[in-house]
Amino acid sequence: MNIHLLPKIIPNEDTNQYWQNISKGNLTIQRCFKCNEIWAYPQKVCCNCLSTDIENINCRGNGVIYSFTIILRAPTPEFSEKIPYAIGIIELDEGCKIMAEIIGPLSEIKIDKRVSIVYSKLDDVLVFPKFRI
Repeated sequence: MNIHLLPKIIPNEDTNQYWQNISKGNLTIQRCFKCNEIWAYPQKVCCNCLSTDIENINCRGNGVIYSFTIILRAPTPEFSEKIPYAIGIIELDEGCKIMAEIIGPLSEIKIDKRVSIVYSKLDDVLVFPKFRI
């Protein structure tokens, strides 16, 4: 797959720390101090209570497949070499959900199957979290 043709991730003030952590092999999630809600993607405000009193916490990177789909048709030509592949929603052991590619034999991907995070380095800068069964 020609990674130079893929959409570029441009970290900003809100996401820079998240992507730096990912590049070091460390998935972080966020927790609200006010209501204790947790979520996987960086944001400035709790979506549950709208508090700005939030913290980043380290995540072990283990969970279960909550939902998934097998991609059989490339969404764009850049993905045609990758077909077929699986994308899923992973419910992390910490309680929040994250969407990512699931790696492993497609026939073994099932709801509630245990998965663990792996970090896929696409180039010298870009690292993506994926989950392996």
